[in-house]
Amino acid sequence: MRGVDMIPPADRLFIAESEIIKEIADREKCIIIGRAAGSILSDRDDCLRTFIYADNETRIERAVKEYGIDAKEVNSVLKKYDKRRANFYNSNCSLNWEDKSGYDIMLNSTTLGVDGCADLIITELN
Repeated sequence: MRGVDMIPPADRLFIAESEIIKEIADREKCIIIGRAAGSILSDRDDCLRTFIYADNETRIERAVKEYGIDAKEVNSVLKKYDKRRANFYNSNCSLNWEDKSGYDIMLNSTTLGVDGCADLIITELN
């Protein structure tokens, strides 16, 4: 068995994604959402690592209205996706997903709205 064949497929995928994220960040200004990009680019000083959150009521409303998730299932769906995000981040990064030290800013989309969060990020990056 070759060395690369011994790496689990999920780990190979993360390594490939990490390389792509680094290449894009080296090439141009960009906004990368998710995929642990903040951790992948943690050695750079030209990144703004942002965590956007909302209260549970806002998350439920958005999931139902914008994503069409059944209101009866929305709580379990949100828990499942939060667990997936946390597991992905925690298994691929040196920090915990909810560890505030991994982020430069945290934005409350309940207060600011999604567009307000996006505007703040874009303003800060310019």
